[in-house]
Amino acid sequence: MEKIRIDLLKLSFLKTTVSSEKLIAKIANTAKEAPESILPIEVGFLNGEYYIIDGHARVEAFKRAGLSYIQANIHELNDKEEVVVNHIRYNKHSMFNPLMLYEALKDEDEKDLYKIAKKYWLDVEEVRTILSISKLGEEAYNSLKYYIDLLCKKFDNVYIPHYIIKTLSKIPIEHQKEVVDYIFINIDRPENRFSFPEEDSILAFVSYYKSNTNKEQSLKTADKLEKKLINESKELTILKCIKCDTTYAINKKKLTVSLLESNHNLLIIKDDVAKNTYALHPDIVEEFENEGLLHLFIASNKEEAFKLISKSKSRKFLILTCENE
Repeated sequence: MEKIRIDLLKLSFLKTTVSSEKLIAKIANTAKEAPESILPIEVGFLNGEYYIIDGHARVEAFKRAGLSYIQANIHELNDKEEVVVNHIRYNKHSMFNPLMLYEALKDEDEKDLYKIAKKYWLDVEEVRTILSISKLGEEAYNSLKYYIDLLCKKFDNVYIPHYIIKTLSKIPIEHQKEVVDYIFINIDRPENRFSFPEEDSILAFVSYYKSNTNKEQSLKTADKLEKKLINESKELTILKCIKCDTTYAINKKKLTVSLLESNHNLLIIKDDVAKNTYALHPDIVEEFENEGLLHLFIASNKEEAFKLISKSKSRKFLILTCENE
């Protein structure tokens, strides 16, 4: 083990691991106080150059901490392939970006999964899953890449379950992009509330989506559906609570309150909240397309809400609660 200048280090020819921004920030804070407590990185020496095999996040963290040197174990390698192979081997217990791991494995002979697994020290089933990414269309691939990058910026740890890739690979290409959006529908939630939908839920969504986007549907039926959606959208008002960041869809005709989850270009209205609710003050609510049809009041309980409403000259009002979880 020896100290090596950070400015001499080059990235692996293909970086397959994910490095979250929050994790790098934590390592950087530790490095400022006690750099010797950080585990040494693994470096490949090839043609007079030093390539990071394991430790991309640590190197980035040391840079942000303003440090010039880092502890490293040096390995002499023969070619670029050995750099990538060793990078994957040393990170077999780390979080892989499935798309980048696919880029590393895609040119291998898919007929011999055991040989590939042995070469990279991976599980055979993991290799099978990663190679199934070849069945993804370009839109789905790019969308998945977008969400993985978003996860890295937002969460401490990033892991894409294998069943997500397997399930996507079974879906027709023309539906994959919408399914990817559905899979990451909860991405705007806090880390301790974010979760991936189960496989059954994904397949149920696919079935629903296909049944509502049937290309054989007559133009007449499609026209009726479009008009129905337009009318329904006009009846909706979107309210967002600034305090808890919860978004509601208010049906101004039915006077129902529904939870609304948004993700990228997809909106999903959850089940209606069928209960008496209290009022929210306009200062903590963002209103869109309200057109003055709804009036908001603040109240801490039902009795206080009714007192406020009784004093209002307008008979058009909405009582909405925002409960802290």
